[in-house]
Amino acid sequence: MIHAADAAVAEKLAGDRDALKTLLRAEPLDIVSGGEEKAMPGTLCRLGTIYLPLEGLVDIKAEAARVKGELDKARGFLKGVEAKLNNAGFVAKAPAAVVEQQRAKREELLATIAKLEKLHAVFAE
Repeated sequence: MIHAADAAVAEKLAGDRDALKTLLRAEPLDIVSGGEEKAMPGTLCRLGTIYLPLEGLVDIKAEAARVKGELDKARGFLKGVEAKLNNAGFVAKAPAAVVEQQRAKREELLATIAKLEKLHAVFAE
């Protein structure tokens, strides 16, 4: 499904429906310009958003549980990294490269958690 940015874009995309079906390997291909659909966003662009409807393709409850488990695991790792970084003794005694590695790991975990939270919200709808 393509959720076009507006009706004019939807009309232009509809004119190229066959080419889009081929490029996206999508059958069927729905092009809409109003309302929101429950689906998995695949990509965003200035023309709109391409969605992959999940119903019938994925066990949504199982996938939500899996994502929740990954989210809990990432949060646990983050707590450990933050405990190290909040420990003045660790920061003072550890080599600068190790401290920087932990800071980079914290940023990576924060980004992962943000992505997983968005994904979990999609499944929870």
